[in-house]
Amino acid sequence: MATLIGYIAQDREELSPRLQAVAETLRATHAATAWGVGFYQGGEVLHKKKPLTSPTDDPTTQDPSSTPGAIPPPWHELVEGVRTPCALFHARLRTVGDFRAENTQPFRFGSWNFAHHGTLHGFEQLREPMLAHCPDFIARNVRGNSDSELLFHWLLSFIREHTPLDRLDPEARALTQGVQEGIAQLQQLCRSKDLPRAGVTSILTNGRALYTLSDERSFQLLADKKDPFTIVADVKPNGAPLRQLQKITATEPPEILSTLE
Repeated sequence: MATLIGYIAQDREELSPRLQAVAETLRATHAATAWGVGFYQGGEVLHKKKPLTSPTDDPTTQDPSSTPGAIPPPWHELVEGVRTPCALFHARLRTVGDFRAENTQPFRFGSWNFAHHGTLHGFEQLREPMLAHCPDFIARNVRGNSDSELLFHWLLSFIREHTPLDRLDPEARALTQGVQEGIAQLQQLCRSKDLPRAGVTSILTNGRALYTLSDERSFQLLADKKDPFTIVADVKPNGAPLRQLQKITATEPPEILSTLE
């Protein structure tokens, strides 16, 4: 199974206590092949990643505590000492892309962090046209060979046509329009090659707001820094359909910005 979690707060806070709310969800990621966290600290976007280097490299054997509710490894190792107002967490089973840090989520570009659940089936047919659409300064940032990383940069290439990527608080309408066009063009590309619909469930953040894109075709502002703290999670049993991203703890329900094609 795989897990996707987003967190946002008004001020810098230690991550470990906040993750206690989803400790059992985190423990369910023991079969994953890569774990990563992206966070904001001192005006920088930082990442900590732990991909498995081999099938025998099993972090669950290093669990510092068997107590129910304890944060399991490698999450304990990744978040230890981290204080931040915003973070993305991702654990995955490898589908497209090999075992290395460049293929481990989240991915970043400028102030943007992105984590994805889903698969772009027939990615070998999609990679070249998707990469060709990205302007050079975006394409140069693609370092791995995963479908998730290229999906992120593909969406950024459409967002930039409506709002500067370095804008601190992009207008919701402009951001939504860019995402709408990016997903519509991607699904059209899949259809033209007789490929299944792309799975696009994901979280996008610039450290000031959390946005979610779901396979249920909605683009949502899930939370911003006015919320005390928010945790969302999406757990995918191996081979089962994705469930929509949902708030586990939040002060307000999601605001639906748009419905995608």
